[in-house]
Amino acid sequence: MGDKADIVNEVRRELGLHINRELAEFLGISLRTVQRYIYDGGVSSPRDCEKLIAAVYPKNETLASRLAATIGTDLVKLGLKPPTPPPAPVAQAPRQSLLAPEPPRLPPATDAHADAVVCAVADLLEQPPAAVRHIVAAAFGRALELGVDQEGLARLLAAGRPAPPGKS
Repeated sequence: MGDKADIVNEVRRELGLHINRELAEFLGISLRTVQRYIYDGGVSSPRDCEKLIAAVYPKNETLASRLAATIGTDLVKLGLKPPTPPPAPVAQAPRQSLLAPEPPRLPPATDAHADAVVCAVADLLEQPPAAVRHIVAAAFGRALELGVDQEGLARLLAAGRPAPPGKS
């Protein structure tokens, strides 16, 4: 299947993005971020990968599919390809479920997801990713230990409410 850096290079060639500045302009990101991607072995932001996938899909569906797999998704989930129709249902008497429907499952975390979070923090702090990775890991670890709703926690953090005195 090839590693992510090889696949991204194939996509770049297919799209004619031969120099880093062209890739940066195409993705709408800084040249420094592109350089960081190259150093880290491929495009680490799922959003940036999705842009590349959408652009290469009309030209090379197989290559788009391979890049999608590196971020734990596929062309159907990205809305680029229609899902295969389900098999015809077998006639059965309707059944009522006593259980509530299961909540949708999130895709499993990948190295690309972790790198994207670390790079976002590093960019905000104007630090290299290696300098903040342990801080991000500690924060996520503590949130998991607390067993709280991570979506709700993210909303509270984004709201910018300060911690009460003596509770840091």
